[in-house]
Amino acid sequence: MATIYEHALQDLAEFIGLPHPELLPDTQELVIGDHHIGFAFDAHDVNEPVAGDILFFCTLGHIDAARETATYRLLLEANNLWSGTGGAVLGMQRDTGMVTLAARLPLEGLQPSHFAEVLSAFADTADFWAGALKGDHIVQSQSDVSLRV
Repeated sequence: MATIYEHALQDLAEFIGLPHPELLPDTQELVIGDHHIGFAFDAHDVNEPVAGDILFFCTLGHIDAARETATYRLLLEANNLWSGTGGAVLGMQRDTGMVTLAARLPLEGLQPSHFAEVLSAFADTADFWAGALKGDHIVQSQSDVSLRV
């Protein structure tokens, strides 16, 4: 029996027209642009694994050591009340040092059209921050210092 999480992934895959929508619940990964977006289920209660959220996440790149302090400050400012992340959260993988972007949605009542819209905005946010980490554009820090991160 498929879970609500598996149904949400398959419904999304059908909505966006993937050739084999039944595979998304198995791979739990979708490529949008340059980003491999992973999915996971987070149960609200381990004793009731039906209700929960769908988590989605991707890696954005490494922080340049020469701009480390300024970049950390900028990422923290972006996370502050989600002001620069579109509701997602920037983080860092402990073992690899890769900057990540992650978000979540409640599964209950999730419609594939809404899920697709949220993922599109998430991919746009990922593009912006991946570019910022590469130094592709200048981002204004709230500390009134323009940084090319």
